Amino acid sequence: NAQKLRTANEDEINPFWGPDGESIYYSKNTQFAIPPSGSCAPCPYWEIYRYDVGSGTETQITFNQSRDEHPVPSPDGALVAISRAENPLDCCNPRDVWIMEPDGSNAVALSPRNGRYETPRDWDPVTDRILVTWPFDCSSSSCNEVALVDRSGNVDRITDNSIDEIAIAVSPDGQFVLGSVGGNLHLVDIATGALSELLDLAGTQFGQDWQANPNQPPNAICQDAAVVAGPFCSYNLTPSEVDGGSFDAEDDPFTLSVDPMKLLATGSYAAGLTASDDLGRSTTCQAQVEMVDDDGPMIASNSPRRVRKRALPVSFQATASDNCSAVTPEILSYQCRKKRRSGHGFRPAWCEIEISGDTLTILATEGPETIVRWELEAFDDSGNRST
Repeated sequence: NAQKLRTANEDEINPFWGPDGESIYYSKNTQFAIPPSGSCAPCPYWEIYRYDVGSGTETQITFNQSRDEHPVPSPDGALVAISRAENPLDCCNPRDVWIMEPDGSNAVALSPRNGRYETPRDWDPVTDRILVTWPFDCSSSSCNEVALVDRSGNVDRITDNSIDEIAIAVSPDGQFVLGSVGGNLHLVDIATGALSELLDLAGTQFGQDWQANPNQPPNAICQDAAVVAGPFCSYNLTPSEVDGGSFDAEDDPFTLSVDPMKLLATGSYAAGLTASDDLGRSTTCQAQVEMVDDDGPMIASNSPRRVRKRALPVSFQATASDNCSAVTPEILSYQCRKKRRSGHGFRPAWCEIEISGDTLTILATEGPETIVRWELEAFDDSGNRST
């Protein structure tokens, strides 16, 4: 089901899918540079283009009038790695690895411009490094080795076999490089550099197979939760409270983490639950967490149990506190009473009381053993009532 995407008079080579699955980056020759006498044959300028599959729109990315080839976008789409020859007038001119933003701006050379032919081939999705074909020990493209280079230009040489090795792609799990070694397909173990041949010249398959279904990240599954605010109106949220059955399809071990972990006020929160495995792969889901306050305010006063009559008038103040909101108590009522002479029960007693805000003042009473009882009320912002 081959489909022709474009019809152009120029050569269009080195296509590479963008991470969005909707765009293709490629190299395109635009015109020929006239070389100086004694140099290689005339060379075309190569520039980087991006093609939008949905709209059919082509956008030129670089305008370097040089040899910009082999575009490889990063997995997050933030950068594009290319090979670039700064002197376009000579086909023999070496090429270096550069990175740039998707619009071609802020281009930076990663390789040391040492007269060699470094070429980006793929981007490791696990370690975020660029897979390159790199001639370490000569300036010719016939003594290539396989290497990984990070965004700062630090190079990790993977192979050292003194035979021509051309990198092709990084496996989806980041463990192997598919490459051509001595003309045959091999897998290269990134950790050890060991080679495993896939196909000999007759096409016979042996050795280690390419993983068609690489190890997948664990699946984070969320459930919403309601929690009750504790002291100081805070709550320490745990992953288990929003975990709705996260799992790993291969039964590999994984850990759960939640953000935010500490809730500091009542209300609704979007909590992110992340499931991560030992290889750094992860998925995240979101749960709605509602923190409520169901504790009423604490009411107190500075009134003692007993007051001498000759100390009147005397005032007492009511106070209230709450874990989540500021509260002010209200004095609802008061009663004055004395024990009956029979010793059974109480009777109403005369007293003179003055109330002002949260303060009650006893001005006078019927006499000794008069009991003054006052009732207080307080509400917090969540509607919880205490008396």
